[in-house]
Amino acid sequence: MINIQHIDRNQFLKLIKTPLQLKPGQILQGKITKIFPNNKAEIQLGNQTMIAQLEAPLQTGKAYHFQVQGKEDIVHLKVLSEMKQGKDIGQQAEHLLKQLGMKGNKLQSEFVQFLLNEKIPFQRSQLQQSFQLLTGTTDKSTTFSLLKTMTSKQIPISEEFFQALYTRGNHNLSELINELKSYLEQQNLPVTIQKKALAQLTQFLSQPNTPNPLLALFMQGSEEERLKLFQMLKSLGIIGQKLDFSAWKSRMQNSQMGEISNDMASSVRSLHEGIIKQELLANEEQIRNQSQLILQKWHHIIQTNRPMEALNFQLLSHDIANRIVAHASSGLGQALQTLLQNNPASLQELMQALQVLQAPTSIDTKVTELPGAIRNFIIQQDAQILSGNGRQISSNIQSFLDQWLHLMKNTIELQQPMENRVFQAFQRDLAENIIPSIPRNTAQWILSTLQNSPTSIQQIAQYLQALQLPNAMEASTPLWSTASQTLMEQELQSLLRNETALRNGIQTVMQQWPVSPDSSSFSLFARDVMEHVLPNVSRNFAQGLDSMLQNNPKSIQQLMQTMQLFAGEDVYQQANHLLTMREPMQFHFTKEQFMTQLKQYLQLMGFSEGNAQTEVQETSIKHMLTQLLQQGEQGVNQRATQLMHMVNGLQLTALNESNNLIHASLQLPGKMFGLPEDFQLEFEGQKAVDGKLNSDYCRIVFFLHLGNLQDTTIDMHVQKRVVSITIFNDNTQLQKLGSRFQKLLEEGLEEIGYVLSNVTYKPYSQQNTVKHVTTHQNQSVTVEGVDFRI
Repeated sequence: MINIQHIDRNQFLKLIKTPLQLKPGQILQGKITKIFPNNKAEIQLGNQTMIAQLEAPLQTGKAYHFQVQGKEDIVHLKVLSEMKQGKDIGQQAEHLLKQLGMKGNKLQSEFVQFLLNEKIPFQRSQLQQSFQLLTGTTDKSTTFSLLKTMTSKQIPISEEFFQALYTRGNHNLSELINELKSYLEQQNLPVTIQKKALAQLTQFLSQPNTPNPLLALFMQGSEEERLKLFQMLKSLGIIGQKLDFSAWKSRMQNSQMGEISNDMASSVRSLHEGIIKQELLANEEQIRNQSQLILQKWHHIIQTNRPMEALNFQLLSHDIANRIVAHASSGLGQALQTLLQNNPASLQELMQALQVLQAPTSIDTKVTELPGAIRNFIIQQDAQILSGNGRQISSNIQSFLDQWLHLMKNTIELQQPMENRVFQAFQRDLAENIIPSIPRNTAQWILSTLQNSPTSIQQIAQYLQALQLPNAMEASTPLWSTASQTLMEQELQSLLRNETALRNGIQTVMQQWPVSPDSSSFSLFARDVMEHVLPNVSRNFAQGLDSMLQNNPKSIQQLMQTMQLFAGEDVYQQANHLLTMREPMQFHFTKEQFMTQLKQYLQLMGFSEGNAQTEVQETSIKHMLTQLLQQGEQGVNQRATQLMHMVNGLQLTALNESNNLIHASLQLPGKMFGLPEDFQLEFEGQKAVDGKLNSDYCRIVFFLHLGNLQDTTIDMHVQKRVVSITIFNDNTQLQKLGSRFQKLLEEGLEEIGYVLSNVTYKPYSQQNTVKHVTTHQNQSVTVEGVDFRI
């Protein structure tokens, strides 16, 4: 087995960051472009032009093979042979091999020809090492290409590094992580290291906590935009008619304040799920049977697009109360009763809840599939108790953590249980000082997870820290239940689908009625509204408009204002934005969220800020893979070795620096950033005086595969802080869709000191202009100095 775990990360960094320079023994091609007095000449070596002192007769316009020789303080180039025009490149390669004292077979000779054609400098030792790797190759093209990369970038030519680059070019990171994760999940996992590995791999494949679309739009909007958003949602029947703007805004702002970190949100979600489990466990089998009977009786009567007849609804309510609520836990029973309302959205959600309860699935599955309204109601019961006693609970938890947190951390870090007597004291303190002060479901769940194991102790620590957060219990609950989200989506789609007809109809009415009608002409006004406006809106929207169609000044004024709102384009832009952000796996992070995810990825991969670090970070995936490989299990080793190759390849290609340019290339796991597939990020730019990237002059390219837009490349150029963007995609509607967000992009760039020059859209067939982001060095030359001697 290849001992890849001993490839040190710092060796990577040292190799990657070494600027291209002439090295003793290196063989390269050069062309004499000018002869100057005093035996000086201008010579072109690759993309660099230098001045040489001639100590051998050479002619202008001719090309030669040189070998670098170190002597004193100046580099010497030894002429090996002239590259004669018309001479077959194969003959040149054979001649060069003879001069180096090497015998090459046909394949090896072809490889030398390949390097000469590509004008890649090489050393004799590099050829020897390459020839060893060429032995037995079945893919000449790929092998040549990888060896060329290793030769040009001065990467040691060995089997370990070759496999790293090969895996990097032929696999994606998520694919290999998922293979190892799936294999570990199928094992019994008796080894603690494998459990830790599984938890770490899951981080790469977990979707981020993206903001609620409505909350995100609310947070971004001005006061005027928030008011229009509120009026649109209220007109469409998505939020209650009795809710005023001030109360709605307060609710949204409270939700915004409840936003918490990804790690803590995960702990809160886990706690929520535990609380719901406690509710579902009570009389589970009886509730499953009764839910099944109710569905069989009522599913064909309940329609999702209109209320039930009053008598049927009364009978349904009676069945729910006697068959389910009477046997369910108080939280679940009350949640079902709250949901029992005679409107399409509530009835649809009630049917979904009954389908979940009657299914022969596990409790864990039911927790995730239960409608949001039920989940939220159960959680809010505990949340209200926590809110009322929050200060005392937080004080109790803090006192407990002050005493026990150090021991808990030791247990987690050492992956060893506490001593029995210590655990008994820990358990007693928890039971006496924490459990009595927290809500029943929360307490039951915490006690059910309490074991003398590192995993359990870590869960308890996270739960207690989560319970100290203000609004923690509300922080990760959705603002909209499943049914409400479905209703919102349907209403917004209907609005956008009928936008042209609706705006034309409103315009017709407002042209005929530029001022509000009086009592005597109201019937004519109402007829025009019913003829030109109501046919172009959804049933919910029509009901709302119809309720305003009353012959009194207040109702007429409200109707006129609503029509004016939907005559403009702002509400349609907001509707489109909400729908876009609701699409699964959409990339709508804020800058801060993206940078947080990127930093987490770099830490997990072992790319720390301290390049002088001499040990692999213990939190990195490489450290974890090293431990797995030491276990010696064949199936694990096979998959861990492949993933280790991938990590090595990513580290090898991550960064390339020259004297004045930086070029970085990152492959990022898609799910970690809210995308369906892995994506590539490349950037290059000038170095600032301090050696860091000069953000005034750079280029960034994203190679993406998006859920709806498919293959997409975004190429961004920055010159003197002026930004130009080219988007490559074959969707012909993209420019129209994108133009709606251009103003937002301009404002965002302006806030951080940049100016948007233009956004250009091109078909993907023209994307080859950015397939390779490369750095080029051009050195100005003078005749006064001498760079080397020939």
